[in-house]
Amino acid sequence: MESQAYYTTWEDYVKEHPEIANENYHADIMQAYEEGLYKFIIGLLI
Repeated sequence: MESQAYYTTWEDYVKEHPEIANENYHADIMQAYEEGLYKFIIGLLI
């Protein structure tokens, strides 16, 4: 299993994941991530 890396700045993250900074990155992937994140946060608050 891969170890989870933690980044202190956005620039550090982009160095490891250059596809994120690419303008052609798939918006549907980011939208699905954001929706999942919001559902999780709302679930914690309810």
